[in-house]
Amino acid sequence: ICNRLLDNPTLHKHTLFYIFGMFYFCLFTLISILLHHPTIGLPNQTPSMNRILGWVSYCSIESFGSVMVSLFWSFANSNFNLETAKSSYGLLVATAQVGSILGPTLVNRYAEVWGVAKIYFLGAIAMLLLQGTMVIYIHVYGTEETRAATAYASDPTDAPQKKKKKGAGVLEGLHLFVQHNYVKGIFAISCLFMVEVTIVDYTMKVLAKEHFTGLHPCMAGQSCWDATLDRADGLSAEATAAFTKFMGLFGVATNTLSFLLSFFGTSAIIRYLGLRLALLIFPSLCLIVIIIVRINPTLYVVFAAMMVLKANSYAFNNPTKEMLYQPTSSAVRYKAKSWIDIFGARGSKALGSLVTNAFSDSASQLIQN
Repeated sequence: ICNRLLDNPTLHKHTLFYIFGMFYFCLFTLISILLHHPTIGLPNQTPSMNRILGWVSYCSIESFGSVMVSLFWSFANSNFNLETAKSSYGLLVATAQVGSILGPTLVNRYAEVWGVAKIYFLGAIAMLLLQGTMVIYIHVYGTEETRAATAYASDPTDAPQKKKKKGAGVLEGLHLFVQHNYVKGIFAISCLFMVEVTIVDYTMKVLAKEHFTGLHPCMAGQSCWDATLDRADGLSAEATAAFTKFMGLFGVATNTLSFLLSFFGTSAIIRYLGLRLALLIFPSLCLIVIIIVRINPTLYVVFAAMMVLKANSYAFNNPTKEMLYQPTSSAVRYKAKSWIDIFGARGSKALGSLVTNAFSDSASQLIQN
């Protein structure tokens, strides 16, 4: 859909923020309402592979992270040159982390008081704020497209003559990926580390689940207790709330570290080391982290490892790999990038999930293998 919209010559690129922003607002609002449902929502605490709402929620959040983040960076790369990117992308990521800190802070403080459904709805409201900030940006700064449209409106005879180009179709981004090794290199830098991150992230969640299940066991008579089998079949309400708070704490810690690294380190390191060496920081860190987790796989060691991985992914890997799009064409920035960020990143996560699924009986078995 995104590539099809990009082929529309009458549609400005920033309009996609309004289209997808409203779509996700409606989608997240619907999910927040359904979370109150006694059968398919959170009141039913019995885990099952058939809990469709959980699948819908997960896919919605993952698709948002792929589509909207990819669209944002494509927009940024089309409106900044390389020198501006080197000096400002660190600050840009640091500013973005403010919102990333506020979200988990709300979860950490109010998830047990307000409930997960109301917190989820606040995320839907954020989609409206996203559209509002884009409206303000376009009004104040504009883009090359909006400035050209304004110039044409004031003097149609002075508008540059452009040949009408037939849309190359939704597979143009894939064709660009196959044809150019440079684009394949961007894919490797952007996506392959996600295999490791997925495995470490799952390990942390399994360890946390075991930890909070021990602290807040499911007792007979609770909704998580299977009366037929006379055993626990899920997390108690207290364990679920504690796990939610733990993940909120993880989000706050990760994004705070990312903010500090982005604000004080990203631009300075890129200027000092250069883009080539800066690109090597994150892969080296991934290797170190996986060795530490293998040696000492406790909950808070894995917590710290995951925090460092994600923070450095946001602070160093994301800005540096986005700069690689600077010398490319608009088709690569939008269409090839959408294939890399959406299908490449999700494919890497799927590969990591195959590993976690094969050794999902316990965290110890997963780490040993």
